Amino acid sequence: MKNIILLLISALALLSSCIEDDSSIMHVDIGDVTISGIAKEYFAVVREPFKIDPIIELEGIAESDLKYYWVYGSNGEDTLSTERVLDILMPDYIGSKTYITLIVENARYKTKYESESAVVTIGSHFEKGWVLLSDKGENSYLSFISESNTESPVYHDLYANISDQPMKKGKQLFIDTRSSDTYIGVIPEDAPEETFLIEGDYFTYSHLLSEEFRNFDNLDGEFKPNAVFIPGYGPRFVMTNKKIYPRSGSTYDLDKYSVPTYGDYEVRDLFGSTDYLGRNLVAYDYKNKQYVFVGDYGGSRNISTFSSPDGDFDLSNPIEEPLWMGSSSMLSYYLDNECLSVVKDASGQYKLHQIMVENTRVNDVWGLYLRSGYPIESDLPVTINENTVFCGTNGFLYIGNDKDIKERDLVRNGITRDLVTMPHPVTCIAPFTSTSIAVATNSGDPELPGDFYIISIDPANPGEILQKYERVGGIIKHMKYKNL
Repeated sequence: MKNIILLLISALALLSSCIEDDSSIMHVDIGDVTISGIAKEYFAVVREPFKIDPIIELEGIAESDLKYYWVYGSNGEDTLSTERVLDILMPDYIGSKTYITLIVENARYKTKYESESAVVTIGSHFEKGWVLLSDKGENSYLSFISESNTESPVYHDLYANISDQPMKKGKQLFIDTRSSDTYIGVIPEDAPEETFLIEGDYFTYSHLLSEEFRNFDNLDGEFKPNAVFIPGYGPRFVMTNKKIYPRSGSTYDLDKYSVPTYGDYEVRDLFGSTDYLGRNLVAYDYKNKQYVFVGDYGGSRNISTFSSPDGDFDLSNPIEEPLWMGSSSMLSYYLDNECLSVVKDASGQYKLHQIMVENTRVNDVWGLYLRSGYPIESDLPVTINENTVFCGTNGFLYIGNDKDIKERDLVRNGITRDLVTMPHPVTCIAPFTSTSIAVATNSGDPELPGDFYIISIDPANPGEILQKYERVGGIIKHMKYKNL
């Protein structure tokens, strides 16, 4: 018993000496990291270079032991880069504003040092400018000319940001600015059921047009849209499966295309519009060889026909299939758009039809006003053919034939004049401002033959080239100005 007690006392004494003498414990200095040189706020542009070069001071730490993580988001859950200097092209998936933080990790001891978060506001050079859809071989090519990026304004092959496949040849380009976001849409020529919409500010894929339809039982067969018409006000329209489908709301989930406009008619892709905001759709009825009307005035659920002529000829008579239909695109609240239609009658003579719809009621029937019927051919020293392009704007019709563009006055008795002779054949004309139009030409370049011009239509300097961009796409067939 005495031996056990002595052993316990010896053990306690030894333990006590170890506690009081800490000379055998190893102390490790893991060093310190100080992060500075990061501003509180930054402005970045989507798909443009963005760089932050921080100041990192080390105390007792080797540079080789460090790892870097540039994270973004309110919780820093996603990583932008693992380099010491953040030097990237700002991606398009982050949004309009985010927080960016640098985390430095001592890989040897697993300690982390975190910078103050910087607020980054992200803009886009895609907010304003020209969207161009061109033919390039068997495919289409999507380009954008930015209004805000003056150093490198042309963005090529934007479809590559959406798909790793070539873009199918498109038959129509449209822009929807009526929703909370702006969308750019393309109808493929041979696969219209694959009509897609792109988010307009970043050119990223959004959804298929078919997702905006609620009741596919109303479609006679597979969904195959021919054209989309989006006016400045009033219902939107999709011409598909020979019928016109209206949609009046702005929320995709709550208000979708569902029921076609009723009537005995068949439409495809020929249409124009009337009214200052373009809210009245006039289309060509292939079944009855006549123009039909649907829109804000008179309601969008029933087709109206022109049965009472009040102009140069009777619209209820059979009309040959138009070569082109469009609008005069008046840019003044005090002037109404006219629907324009170029036709070739049985005798081979070309005519321009100008159709106007007024918002007046006569015996509970919407009043229709028409003026049309004078031939283009007799006034123009050009030959109209399948390569001739047309554009209506500000009460004028612009006609591009080969290299020549002529201007026809739709208001003052059809006076026609030469506007400009372009360096190369004209492939597309589009309205722009009250004093200018956009023109695309085919230079013959084997890779990118599409050249783009802004041409003055101001009486003070008609035909003057105001802007020029070369090699912006393939053979440009469709152009739309994006303003939001």
